[in-house]
Amino acid sequence: MTICIPIEVENGARSEVSLSFFAAPKLIIVDPSTNDMQVLDDGDVDPKPPVDELAALLKERDVTGVVVGGIDLVSLHALEDVGIQVFSSSEETVGAIVSAFNDGTLQPVKLEGRCASHRTGRGFSGFGCGGCG
Repeated sequence: MTICIPIEVENGARSEVSLSFFAAPKLIIVDPSTNDMQVLDDGDVDPKPPVDELAALLKERDVTGVVVGGIDLVSLHALEDVGIQVFSSSEETVGAIVSAFNDGTLQPVKLEGRCASHRTGRGFSGFGCGGCG
C-alpha cells in the first residue's frame, strides 16, 4: 500500500502534517514498507484542483490510502470513488504516521455524525462539514 499525507513543508519523515488535506501546500506519497517518499507540490498539481481531479491524480500515482486529520464529505467520497481508503490520524509528522500505519493503529475514517471542523486535541474527529478538509 502506498499512502499520501498532506504536509506544510517537505522535511522527509520529519515533515509536519497539514491539518487540511486538499488545502495543503504539498502532499507526500510514502511507501510504508520501504519509506520511499515522493513530494507533490504546485509544480505537480494545480493549486486547489477539483477534488475529483486530485483523487484521480493520486490513483494514477498508485496511492491506495490517504491519511488525514480531517476531511470534508465531498473529498472523502471523491477518494473512495476511485478506490482510495481514507485513514484518520492525529500524528504530527510523516514518520509518526508511517509508524502508526505499520503498527496497524491507523483507523479508517467513519461517518459517525462528527465534524472535523470541531477539533479534539491535535487531530480531528473523522470527517468534515463541507467547509473543511
